[in-house]
Amino acid sequence: MPRDIKSKDLRIRRTYKLLLNSMITMLNRKNFNHITVNDLCEEALISRATFYVHFNDKYDLLKYCLSDLNKDFIEVAQEYKKIEMRINQFIIKNKKMIANVITDANMETLGLIHNFIFSDVAFFIKKNGCHIKEANYAVLANFCAGGILNLIILLVKEEFPSDYKPMNSFTYNMIKYIITCEDNRNI
Repeated sequence: MPRDIKSKDLRIRRTYKLLLNSMITMLNRKNFNHITVNDLCEEALISRATFYVHFNDKYDLLKYCLSDLNKDFIEVAQEYKKIEMRINQFIIKNKKMIANVITDANMETLGLIHNFIFSDVAFFIKKNGCHIKEANYAVLANFCAGGILNLIILLVKEEFPSDYKPMNSFTYNMIKYIITCEDNRNI
């Protein structure tokens, strides 16, 4: 499992960066289910032993990659005023990679992606100052993240019209309404 690499020496930070880039490169080439640890190590030019010093398996590396992407998401939060802009930009920029993660994804992979989306939705809820009780807040954020994940799956499988932006705006406006609705102030 990855540790906090800020406190590590340059060699360890370099290894993490190589593996992160390796995963992203491989995901732009092929389906996550077909990527092996050997593939990742060859791409990163590191040994399998080095890989296993830092990560348990490819899912652990994917989790680290999603965590790293989420940091970038939150850092650009001030750049975009609306959550849909951040997510739309990410989808447009990374459609091939997303497709290769989601296609034939198992529950563990979908869970990692759900948690990635949940983090951004939770950030959005907190940023908008919603007055929702903590327990209900988690349910609401999970509900919204599940809806967004299913929309992304539809987009990737191309079961959505090619011009999906209006649908995204509608969806995020609906989520914003759910989150900020006056009735939610008491839940």
